[in-house]
Parts: sequence; C-alpha cells; structure tokens
Amino acid sequence: MKGISAAVVTSSLVFMAVFIPVSFMGGTSGTFYTQFGLTMAVAVGISAINALTLSPALCALLLRPYTDEFGEEKDNFASRFRHAFNSVFNTMSNKYKSFVILFIRRRWIPWAMLGGTVVLLVFLMSTIQTSLVPDEDQGTVFVNVTMPAGYSLNSSAKVMDEIEANVRTIPQIRDYTKVSGYGMISGQGVSYGMFILKLK
Repeated sequence: MKGISAAVVTSSLVFMAVFIPVSFMGGTSGTFYTQFGLTMAVAVGISAINALTLSPALCALLLRPYTDEFGEEKDNFASRFRHAFNSVFNTMSNKYKSFVILFIRRRWIPWAMLGGTVVLLVFLMSTIQTSLVPDEDQGTVFVNVTMPAGYSLNSSAKVMDEIEANVRTIPQIRDYTKVSGYGMISGQGVSYGMFILKLK
C-alpha cells in the first residue's frame, strides 16, 4: 500500500479533474454530459476509497500463506494458482523492464511517438465531427398545405404559388422544394401540397 497509495490518489484526482468540468458544459450537449460527468466523478471517488480501504483488507484475507500444522505449505489448488500467477507476473515484469530500458536507451522513440500522436490528433480534429452528440436540428422545415375539400387543381396551384411567393421573401431560407397534389400529413389529393424548406 505504501507503494501504490500515491498512484491511486493521483489517478483518481486526474480522472475527477477531467470529468467534473464536463458537468458544467452548456447547451444540449451539456444536458447529455452533465449526468455522465457527475456519475463518473462519483464512481472514481468510490473506487479510490475502495482501493485504499476494502481491497487491501480483502487481499490480506485472500493472500494468506496456506500452511499445515508442520509449517509447510500445502499442495492444493490455491497454492498452485499462486505459484502460477507469480511466475506469469514475474515474466511480464521482466518484459516490461526490458521495454522501459529500450525507451531509456533510445530516447528518440518516445519523441517520435509523441510527434506522431500530435499529427494524428490534428488530423482527426480536422476530419471528424466536433461533438459526440449529433445536432438534433437538421435545418429543414416541412410545411404541410391542406385546402378545403372540393378545391380544383388550378385553385390549389394558385394557393401554392401564393405560399411560394411568401417563402421567397424569407432571407433565412437557402432553398426549397414545392410538391403539389401530395401532403406530408394528408397524403395524395388535388387539395393537398407541401413545401420542404432548407434553412441557411
């Protein structure tokens, strides 16, 4: 615990420093991220408390030496598992040490990796979307036109032309599509129509 307590506390504070500010984001994205950020921050805090208190006590119970009445280690599943785990762990530790020594002796490798990461980051930031939550407003307005029953096609076309003239005067509209004889809600008929407006 003396060796890992500082690392547990430091990593927990770093995670909290990342997730807590997310909770103060505004707009629609902030609504989505607030609950996520607070949940992660609380979970990290609980995890840190568990790692500093309950987990060491549990390890002390599980990792007791299994000895018989003569003080010799028992040859059971727990003992064999512990030996196998220690063997694998030592092998991995030795490989990790050799990996670290490689980085220490060839210092250009981490600098090259850092430069490549920065280049990749700039590339991804310029190509992918800037938000994890897509914009709900796609900038399109659907207008359903329903005229009284019994309207002829010519009368309906005149009403559609009047609406089109008003649509052209709205500066926020980039382009539009006019459909006569079909309504988005009403369906097909000579007294129905619709406009699809694409906003700037």
